[in-house]
Amino acid sequence: MEEAKKNIKNFFKVFFKKRKKSLLIASVLFVIIVLLAGATYHITVEDGTYKEDDWSSTPYAAGEYMKGISVNSDGTIKNNTSAKELWDKMEEGKSSVGDYLKNPEELARLMKAEMVTQYPDLRPDPDQPIDWEEIIKDPDKMQGIIKFKRAKSNGETETMSYVDKETLYEWIELYTETGEEKYKNLALTHFTLDENDGSTGSDSANDWTSDEALKYNASDIKTDKSDAIVKAAKSTGSPGRGLCQKWVRLVYNKAGLGNRSFSTAYQAFKANCVSKRKDNIPIGAAVYGTGSGSSAGHVGIYIGNGQVMDNVGAIKTQSLESWIAWQERRKTCIPGVKSGWLGWGWQSRTS
Repeated sequence: MEEAKKNIKNFFKVFFKKRKKSLLIASVLFVIIVLLAGATYHITVEDGTYKEDDWSSTPYAAGEYMKGISVNSDGTIKNNTSAKELWDKMEEGKSSVGDYLKNPEELARLMKAEMVTQYPDLRPDPDQPIDWEEIIKDPDKMQGIIKFKRAKSNGETETMSYVDKETLYEWIELYTETGEEKYKNLALTHFTLDENDGSTGSDSANDWTSDEALKYNASDIKTDKSDAIVKAAKSTGSPGRGLCQKWVRLVYNKAGLGNRSFSTAYQAFKANCVSKRKDNIPIGAAVYGTGSGSSAGHVGIYIGNGQVMDNVGAIKTQSLESWIAWQERRKTCIPGVKSGWLGWGWQSRTS
């Protein structure tokens, strides 16, 4: 009996001794796991924190990369910074990007996933399947997936295609001037991307009716920029009948003052008007009128000495008085606006 008790006692001694070792090992393992989890959590939180001007911050780096994305006139999406350049900048900034990704190609995939839902499908035929393998294979090739649909009168829908803004605005100008259905249909089945703020115009956006704007009192002001505008006006041919606004845009662009687009002359007037007076027009300013029988309005360029140049299918020069007079004789379709003179302003900023 005593021998049996002794054996049981020895058994429990050995058992608890082993259990203590097991518990100790388990405790150590638990602490290590917790520490590792905490370290991983710390890396994730730090790497996911936005820090201005800090390339170690993944959100900042991703944001800077997205800012560099632009669209070419042919509808291709590009970025001035390659995936490799982004990777190098992040590593130089002591980013932990290398702890998560193997190479710039993997980073490029993440960046594409970031931008793919932020841009429309700009291919000529957006209904065609997207070759994702080709896009993934090229780290700097990009593709948007947003599609714009237009409802047709028969209840069906049609996917709209991308076109450069110059072409789209030309169709709109031609339709408002001629009323031809083909230009209307082209404009309704296409879309564009416009970087201009307020290009559609609004009476309040630039406060063109403010007292401050109407205090402009000088006339025939001449500067190097006004000289450039007049020179460009005299050397820019007609882009076609009904494209008065396009001609003014081409003139300003040739003069080095930017390439701001507006769908019609009246929209440009609403966005750009400085004054409604006729006795304070600086040389090179765009002058706006109601045009002839449409809601598009009309625009020309004041070249000094009371003279205006405009595009009416050919480039014409006449006095400001006669330019206003022929519009006063034409009925306007602009709601609440009297036929004739509207005001003057700048197609693009001159300073």
